[in-house]
Amino acid sequence: MALAMIYGRSGSGKTTELFRRLESGLQDADITKKRYVIVPDSFSYTMEKKILEEFGEENGFKIQVVGFRTLSQRILENTGGIKKPLLSPVGQSMLISSLALKKKSELKLYGKSAAYAGFANLLGQTIKEMKTYSITPEQLQETAAALNDSELKFKLEDIALLYGNYEEELHKGFIDAEDQLDTAVQQLKKSDYLKDSAFYVDEFSYFTPKQLEMLEVLLKKGEVTITLTYDEGLGLHHKGMFALPVDTDKALMDLVKRVGVSLKEPKFVKGGERFSKNQELAHVEREFYTYPNQTYGDSVSNIRIYRAQNPYEEMEYVARDIIRQVREKGLRYKDVAILLRDLDTYEGILQSVMAQFDIPVFIDSRKEIDTNPLASFIDGFFEIYRRNFQSEAVFKYLKTTLLPLPKEEIDALENYCLANGITGWKWKEEIWPWPVPDTKNELLAQRELNIFNEIREIVVNPLIETYEAMEKASSVREMASIFYDFLITSHALITFSDWIKELETNDPEAHREYKQIMDSLMQILDQMVEAMGDESMTLDYFGNTLLVGLSSIKIALIPATLDQVIVGDIARVRAGGVKGIYIVGTNDGILPKATTTAGIFTDNDREMLAQKEIHLAKDSRTQALYEQFFVYNALTIGTDFLTVTYPTSDAEGKALRPSMVIGRLKKLFPKLEEEISQSYLEAGSPGRESIGSEREAYRALIGQMRRYHDGATVDPIWRQVYDRFQKDPSYRERLHSVEEGLRYTNYPAELKAEHMDQLYGKKIHLTVSRLEQFSRCPFAYFVKYGLQAKERKEFVLSTPDVGSLMHDVLDRFTKKITDEGLDWNKITPDYTKTAVDRLTDQALESQKNPVLASSRRYQHMTGKIKRIISSSLNVIQSQIVRGEFQPLYSEVGFGPKDDIPAIVIDLENGREVNINGRIDRIDVLKLEDRNYIRIIDYKSGMKDLNLTEIIHGLQLQLLVYLDVILRNSKRFLAGETLPGAVLYYRIHRPTIENGVELSDEELETKILKELRLKGLILDDARVVRTMDKDMMDVSLVIHAKLKGDEVKSDSRNQAALIVSNQQFDQLREYVGQTIKRISLALINGEVSVTPYRIDQKIACTYCDYHSICQFDPSLKGNEYNRIRKLKPEEAWLVIDQGGVNHD
Repeated sequence: MALAMIYGRSGSGKTTELFRRLESGLQDADITKKRYVIVPDSFSYTMEKKILEEFGEENGFKIQVVGFRTLSQRILENTGGIKKPLLSPVGQSMLISSLALKKKSELKLYGKSAAYAGFANLLGQTIKEMKTYSITPEQLQETAAALNDSELKFKLEDIALLYGNYEEELHKGFIDAEDQLDTAVQQLKKSDYLKDSAFYVDEFSYFTPKQLEMLEVLLKKGEVTITLTYDEGLGLHHKGMFALPVDTDKALMDLVKRVGVSLKEPKFVKGGERFSKNQELAHVEREFYTYPNQTYGDSVSNIRIYRAQNPYEEMEYVARDIIRQVREKGLRYKDVAILLRDLDTYEGILQSVMAQFDIPVFIDSRKEIDTNPLASFIDGFFEIYRRNFQSEAVFKYLKTTLLPLPKEEIDALENYCLANGITGWKWKEEIWPWPVPDTKNELLAQRELNIFNEIREIVVNPLIETYEAMEKASSVREMASIFYDFLITSHALITFSDWIKELETNDPEAHREYKQIMDSLMQILDQMVEAMGDESMTLDYFGNTLLVGLSSIKIALIPATLDQVIVGDIARVRAGGVKGIYIVGTNDGILPKATTTAGIFTDNDREMLAQKEIHLAKDSRTQALYEQFFVYNALTIGTDFLTVTYPTSDAEGKALRPSMVIGRLKKLFPKLEEEISQSYLEAGSPGRESIGSEREAYRALIGQMRRYHDGATVDPIWRQVYDRFQKDPSYRERLHSVEEGLRYTNYPAELKAEHMDQLYGKKIHLTVSRLEQFSRCPFAYFVKYGLQAKERKEFVLSTPDVGSLMHDVLDRFTKKITDEGLDWNKITPDYTKTAVDRLTDQALESQKNPVLASSRRYQHMTGKIKRIISSSLNVIQSQIVRGEFQPLYSEVGFGPKDDIPAIVIDLENGREVNINGRIDRIDVLKLEDRNYIRIIDYKSGMKDLNLTEIIHGLQLQLLVYLDVILRNSKRFLAGETLPGAVLYYRIHRPTIENGVELSDEELETKILKELRLKGLILDDARVVRTMDKDMMDVSLVIHAKLKGDEVKSDSRNQAALIVSNQQFDQLREYVGQTIKRISLALINGEVSVTPYRIDQKIACTYCDYHSICQFDPSLKGNEYNRIRKLKPEEAWLVIDQGGVNHD
C-alpha cells in the first residue's frame, strides 16, 4: 500500500516506464493479483491496443484497462451497491428543467431565466460542479446566510433551493454519475474487493475531487503508480506551463499524508525516447516554454508553419499534405492526428474537405441532434401548440417529411397558405374557402382546394386531439403515453424506423446516428415517467422538459475503421503512437484559448467562496496557465513531424491574428520559413503533386480545363487525367457537363419569329408599361410576359397593391365630385377626409383583398393610406382651384373594350400591335376657342420626365396618353385641341422641416412647393398662367416661372421641360416610331440580357428575375445597355435627326 510517482516531460518515456513496472508485476508468482490500468475513459480503447501490442494476448488479457466511470460500475456490480438505477445526463437535464419551472416564483435572481433550456443546462453544470467538489446545498445556504444582500447571496440562495430539490427528487428513485462514484467509494471502503491489487494510472494531467477520493481508497487496497508530465528541474512551486500537473502533484502528496501510506522514491524519466531520432521536435519540447531559450541553428525539415487565407483553404492544405505523407512516406492515416481548439468552427469544413480528398477521419466529439428530422418533428409539435398554429411552426413540422404526405403537396400547400395569409386560427377552420392563387381553371382550382382541405384535416385534427388529451392528462406518465401513441399513429416513428433500416446498408455512420437518436428518445420518455411519472404538469412544461432532454442528447460516434485520421480538441488529446501532428486554427485568442469563467459564478465569486471554504473549479487566471500545458502537450505528441497552420481571416472575411505559438516557433527556429497560401490552381499549371484523391483530381482537372480554355499553358499530365476520367462511365457525363459549362455564355437561345407567334400570337396586345419594360431589359420582359414567371404570391401588402388602391380611391373621389355636381372650390378638408375614409373602405371591399383587414398592423397601415390620400387630395384640390384647367375625366381607358380605341401599329407579315392603357386624369382648358389638354399621371414614388429616357423608350407613358387623347379629341371636345402639359403628380404626404413652427399659410405653401407637378409644359405664357392664377415669379403648381411672356423652367434637374407645340408634335411622332421599333424587336425574338444603365441607375435594381438571368457585368459577355444621359439640347438634336441607332 504505497504511491509510486513517475515524472517526466512529454515524450520522455513515462508510459514505457509504467509498462516496465507492469511487466515486472506480471512475473509475480501470485497469479490471482489483479492489475488495473486506469486512463481517461475516452482513451481506454487506445490503451487496450497498446497493451496487447506490448504484452501479447496471453499477458495482455491479464491487465484490465478501465476509466474511473467503468471502475465505479465494476465496484458496484461486485459489492452489491447498485440499488437505484442511474439517471442519464439527459434525465438530469429534464429533471432540473422541470424543477426550475416549478420553483421559478421562489427564485430571487433567476425567476425570469427558469423557462429557458439554456438556464437548465447551465444549472446542471453548476450542480455537477458542486457535487464533484463535494459541496452540499446546506453549505451553500449557510454561506449565503453569512453574506450581505448581494448578487452572490441571491445566486447561492437560488442554487441551494434548486440543488436541494434536485437531490430530493433524484434520490426518490435514482442516482446520478456523481452519486455513482460516491457510492462506489463507500462500497469499496466496506469491501475486500480489489484488495492487494495493483493500479497503474496513466495519461491524466489532473484529477477531480471525486477521483481523488477513489484514489484514496485504492491506496488502501494496494500499490498505486501514477505518471505525471513534469520536469524535475523546475521545482514543485513552478507555475508556468506545468501549473496543472504541479497542482495535481500537490493534491496527491496531501492525499498520501492524509491516508498515511508510504511514498516510494519518485522516478524522473529523462530518456526523451519519443524524440530520440528527431532533434527538431526534441528542441520544441525542451525550449518552447523555457526563458531564456536556445535557438535551433540548423535548417528545419520536420516542422512547418503554413499561413492560409481562410479556414477552408487551410484545411485543403492539410488534406493535400496528409495525402503526400501517405504516398511518399508510407504513413497510415491512423499515424496522423489533426488537433485544434475550436472544433465548432472547423468541424463542418473539415468533414467536407476530407470527404473531397477521400481521407477517412474520426472526430473525437459528440454530435448534437438539433437538425435531425425526428428532433425537428418533436420540436415542431410543441411549437405549433405554443404558437397556436402559426404557419411557420406548422411547416417546420411538415417539412421533416416524417408524415405520410408527398413533398410536392406540402410545397403547394405552403404556397396556398402564404398567398391567403393562413396562419393561427385559420388552420382550425372547418373548410378553407380562400382561392387557389394563379389558377384560372375553376375545375382545377377546386380540385386543388379539396386536396388542401384534406391535408389540413390529416395534419390538424390529430394535433388538436392530442393536445386536448394531453391537457386533460392527470400525470406525466399519462402525457408520455399519449405523446408516444401520437408518434406511432402519425407514422413519424414508423417512417423514422424505415429510414434506419435503409441506412444500415447505405450509410452505416448515419444508421448508427439515427438509431442512437431513436434509442435516446425512448430513454427520455422512460426517464420522464420514472423520475416524474405521478406528477401533474401542464403541456407547456411537459414540452419544455422533453425538449431540454432532446437538446442534451449528444451522439457518440464509433470509429468506422481502424485506419483513419483522428481529429480532436487539444485539451482532450492523449498520446497514442501518433507520428504526425497538424495543429489547425492557431490564432490569437483561440490557441491558447482565451479563458473566461463559464457558468454561473464569476472569478470574483469563486475567490469569495474560497474564502468561505467553498472550493470550486479554478478561476480563469489559473485556467490560462492550464492552457499553456495543453499547448505544450499538443506540440509534443507526434514523433515524426509537426505542422502548425493558421488562417489570416475567418469564413466571413474578418481578419485574424496569428497565435503566440507561431511567433514562438519562429523564434526557436530562425531558419523556419513560413509557407504562404497560394491556390494551386492560381499558381500556374500544377503537375503530379496536385493530384490527390480521385475527387480532388477531378476538381483540379476542372480548374486546368478552365485555364486551357482561357489560353494558358497546362502541364501535359492533365491530358492523361482527362483521358482517365473520360473513360470512366461514372465521370463521363459530368465531364461533358463541365465542357458545356466552359463553352457557356450568358446569352439566351435565339428565338425566331414563329416562336414569338406561338407565345404572343400575331395580334399582340401591349400596354405602355410593357413597352417600357422591354426597353429596360428584353430578357426580363420575356420572362415576365412570355414565360409568365411569377414570384410566389404572399399574403402581404405590396407597393403595387398600395398604388392601385390609391389610384382607385382618387378616381372614386373625382367621380363623386362630378356625380354630385360639386365645385372643387367649395370642398372642405372635413368633406375630403370623410369621403376618403368611406371610399377607401369601399375600394378595399370591391378589390376583395383582405390583407389590410387581417391584422392590427395592417389596419394601422390602412389609416396611414387614408391620411396620405386625404393630404394628396387637399393638394390636388389646391392645384385645381389655383388654376383654370378643370378635370374632364379620370381613369379613362383606351382599348378594345373602351370608348377610345387602342393604338394600332401594323407590322410585317400580317402582324399588328394594339396598345391599350388607362389614363389617370385628363384636365381641359378652354382658351380663345381652343382646347388645351393637360394629362396627369399619379405616382406613389418619385418620378421625373427625362428626354434621354424618352429617346430610349424608357418613358413613353405620358406622351402616348397625350397622343391618344389628341387623336380622339373630337369624341368629347369641340374645336381644335392642343397639348397644354403632360405631368406627374406624386401621391405623398411630405414631412416639412420645422413644420410646427410655421403658420398654416406658410405650411401650405411649403407642401404645395414640395408636391408641384413635374413634366413637359407648353411654352405659352397664357396657358401657364391658367395653371396657377396666383403665380408671381414662381408657380406653386408646376415647375415653371415667367419672365414677362417668356416661360422658363425653375428646375435644375429637368423636373420640368418647356416645349413648343411643334416639339410636342415631334415627341409624339418620335414615340410612335419608338413603339414600332420596340414592337418589331419583340416579335422578331429579341430576348437578350441587356439591362439598361444610365449613370448609377440600372434596370437590375428592382428586377425580380436576376436569379434567372444570372447577369454579372464582371463576366465576359455580360454587358449593360449603357445609355449616356443627354443634356436637353443634345436630346432635341437626336429627336430632330430621328433618334439613335439601336442596331
